Amino acid sequence: MAEQTWQVAFASDDRTHVNQHFGVASGFCIHAIAPETARLIEVLHCVGAETHQDRVGERIALLEGCQLLFCVAVGDAARRQLLAAGITALVVEQGTAIASLLPKLQERPARYRGLPGQGKKPPPPSVVEDRLLAILADGWDE
Repeated sequence: MAEQTWQVAFASDDRTHVNQHFGVASGFCIHAIAPETARLIEVLHCVGAETHQDRVGERIALLEGCQLLFCVAVGDAARRQLLAAGITALVVEQGTAIASLLPKLQERPARYRGLPGQGKKPPPPSVVEDRLLAILADGWDE
């Protein structure tokens, strides 16, 4: 049986740290995550769209196929658009090492499936972020 993978994006300009705001990110590192593996599959670069709305739309289109996005900031409107596209955004501290997040994502990838916001009416951003932070935190119970 083939290992199920899912895609996670990291807003990064150096391929090693989450260090960019979603709306102005110059690029994203896309990793394929599975219980046994986590590997970089693509590095995407953003072109300079003229308006903020165009930049957000461009970035969402680039992230098609991703289920989760890590960034240092994301506006509420952009977060709602990401959720509508099936992408849950999680804000982490500036400079968080991507390598430190990958093992945590591998441990419980199924926990990310069916996150709030993947239905027709997304929950408030704080609900999604609080749940994801709890999942990533050490010491949470199943």
